[in-house]
Amino acid sequence: MQNAKYFLLPSLLNKKPCIEVYVALKDPHSYMLIQALIHIEQRYEVDINLYLVYESLPGINVYPKLMRQWVLNDANVIAHRYDLKAITVVPNDSQLLTGQQYWQLSVKNVVDAEKLFTTTWQGAFEYYCQTSTPVINFQIKNQRRLVNKGHYLAATCFFAGEWFLGVDRLTYLEQRLLSLGLLKKDSEPYFQHEFNDETYTDLTVPVINNKTINVYLSLNCPYSYIGFIKAVRLATKHQLTLAIKPIIPIEKRGFTIPINKQKYMFNDAYREAKAANIAFSNTLTRLDQHVACCYQIFSYAAAQGKTIDYVNAVFNALFVDSINLNDEQAMKTLCQQLQIDHSEALAYQQQHDWQVWAEQHVKELSALGLWGSPCFKYQSTSCWGQDRFFLIEQAISQPPEVNAEFGNEGYPVKVKTL
Repeated sequence: MQNAKYFLLPSLLNKKPCIEVYVALKDPHSYMLIQALIHIEQRYEVDINLYLVYESLPGINVYPKLMRQWVLNDANVIAHRYDLKAITVVPNDSQLLTGQQYWQLSVKNVVDAEKLFTTTWQGAFEYYCQTSTPVINFQIKNQRRLVNKGHYLAATCFFAGEWFLGVDRLTYLEQRLLSLGLLKKDSEPYFQHEFNDETYTDLTVPVINNKTINVYLSLNCPYSYIGFIKAVRLATKHQLTLAIKPIIPIEKRGFTIPINKQKYMFNDAYREAKAANIAFSNTLTRLDQHVACCYQIFSYAAAQGKTIDYVNAVFNALFVDSINLNDEQAMKTLCQQLQIDHSEALAYQQQHDWQVWAEQHVKELSALGLWGSPCFKYQSTSCWGQDRFFLIEQAISQPPEVNAEFGNEGYPVKVKTL
């Protein structure tokens, strides 16, 4: 049925398979995505339909100020990694409004879109437009289409029933295009080219022992599970210390995770886990479950010197074996397997309230300009996301003076507002 919908019908109508792309002019990640999509369009027999939307749905960005600064820094990490144009200035409202007006008038393809993004972000307009109701309405219409299709963010591609968020996930899109035989004659895949990957799997620089990687994670987050495994692997290989610091999950801070976000997170985590050779179930686990019962045991497990084993067991139960740890017997069984006394752990919890120390870990993240999970910190370098763990690997492999030059953004570009 899917092949008929996405490939057979278009071929009967003499059309190419279509990639739907949702971007926001204000969104730095959208700017990076548009630049990369030029290479995809050049190499594959596909059409790309562009939809201009707002940056995100209301309520998605739970810490908007922190998110805004992070996304600017992260866009430059992406630009540095994939040889794209970096961001040095941020457009003001007049430039964004003008860019949105010109989008309707001039954008017909990805090349047009890239030129308009560049003009907007460099503040190069000669004439500025006023707010227009039709422009607002067509973005709202596109936003609804995005939600109805099953997503929630800009900088996303939709192809053959699957979502791909940002430049990092274009490698999965390209794998899909290759599997369908859509590579143009005499073309090479985009991600076969050498990028500034900086993923150091075999570090040759000597590593000083007793150096610590701080790992801020949520015990019910699939990305935390993947990031935790990556951190354990790196620490084991290079004799580093891991400081595991669980934080209060977003759901326990009064925020709701939309179902579109939950579904995408699990589908994306499944792809990421498979790529990293990490076991992962394709069964959707509700993110609002398994929280308190897991956190209540953590302090006691840590006091017993079983932090890594306990966190690993919890993640395996949730994301590999799909066990409901809200069930008391299931949690008792997990503790028994680790030789942890469940009753003593609960008694210990009374004097070591998990919400107190988990909130303290959130405050530590806030001081770093971060808020979610997983986050990692090594010396002066910090990052958010298991797919940014290469920044920690880079920091470990380089001498302190280089890390100081780059700072915790991972890329030495200063961003200013016009």
